[in-house]
Amino acid sequence: MIYLYIKSDYDLRDTPYEVYVELDEERYAKRYLEFLTDGTNNYATENVENGIFLPYEKFPKIEEMSDIKEIKEIKEISEKEFEDIWRKIMDDKRN
Repeated sequence: MIYLYIKSDYDLRDTPYEVYVELDEERYAKRYLEFLTDGTNNYATENVENGIFLPYEKFPKIEEMSDIKEIKEIKEISEKEFEDIWRKIMDDKRN
C-alpha cells in the first residue's frame, strides 16, 4: 500500500485543504479522507461513502501533481501516520 498526505491552499468554503489517501499497488484509492475549510471532514472506503466517493481513476504520482499550483505539499507518509488519523476520525464519527 501507498499512503499520501496532500495539503492545498484552497480557501473556498467546502473545499478540501488536507487529504489523506491509501492507495493499492496499482494506485487506486482504497480509503480517502478529506478535511474541508469549513471544519468538516468526509471519507470514503470501498464500502462506505460519507460526503465523498473514491476516485475511479488511478491516482497520479507525486511528480505529476507537483505542478498543480494549489497543492502546497504532497508527500508519502507511513502506514502508522495514516492509520492514526483514520482511527481518530472514525472514533470521532462514532461518538
